Amino acid sequence: MDERAAVSWLHRRAGFGLSLTDLEAAVNRGSAAEIDLLLSPDAVNAAVAADPWDDADLPFVRDRAQAMQAIRNWLDAMVATAAPTVDRMAWLWHGHFVSALDKVKIARLMVDQIRLFRRGGLGSFAALLHDVTVDPAMLLYLDGTDSTGDSPNENYGREVPELFTLGVGEYTEDDVKAGAVALTGWKVRPGLGTAGFVPRRHDDSPRPYLGVDGVHDVDTPVDDVRDGGRRRYPQRGRSRQPARRRHSAVPRPAHDVHGMPGLARSRSSGRARQTVRRGRPAPNLSQDGTHDGMDVS
Repeated sequence: MDERAAVSWLHRRAGFGLSLTDLEAAVNRGSAAEIDLLLSPDAVNAAVAADPWDDADLPFVRDRAQAMQAIRNWLDAMVATAAPTVDRMAWLWHGHFVSALDKVKIARLMVDQIRLFRRGGLGSFAALLHDVTVDPAMLLYLDGTDSTGDSPNENYGREVPELFTLGVGEYTEDDVKAGAVALTGWKVRPGLGTAGFVPRRHDDSPRPYLGVDGVHDVDTPVDDVRDGGRRRYPQRGRSRQPARRRHSAVPRPAHDVHGMPGLARSRSSGRARQTVRRGRPAPNLSQDGTHDGMDVS
């Protein structure tokens, strides 16, 4: 792949592409310089600080017009930003930790979740998993707000190992049940846009989870999802590679709404920014991009 193709590929995957004029300038700088620009701490911090939304326009009520305006604001920010990787990663995590307005109902809660992804999307995956677990929009979307010690809801407890982290076949039904119980007790206050822990709604009994004893609260399942797969299956080494890299080879880039691949379960440091920096065009990338992908090995 020549430098022009590499720079074009980089901006399609770490951002939203470039105009022809901007592409020529980027090619002159080179792909290494473009990675530095895309991940510049100053640029990233400035992009996060440039919040696309005004809370005064987003009261905690159901309002379709408000929701449509919030979406337009984010799209406009994606077009105008000087640090597109912030919003590209937020878009990736928005698709990975799936929540949706059709069930959450209140646009401000979805906006606050996207703000979470914009702030933390290039940081620690474990920290992001912890924060989204008790995020009000997620608690509403996967019914965590109704989950109690007497009647634990398993929706989120199943999604964490199956879709968000380890993958199918890497957990048991007992793990799902134990995770669901550990995550009980969180309640959303929609009118305030907050979630809080209510001890009387929680079952604090320690249980085994992914082969680790003592799981009982929101912190311990996150820790054990991050590390428990290796402790439970030490002999299997890289057997979870397909689950960790399910964004890694997209035959039709035009339909790839998640963008940056191979980041969801980085095990080296847990820092998405470092995984992006290590990324490079896949060896089998053709000039027309039909085998687009990222190698993060």
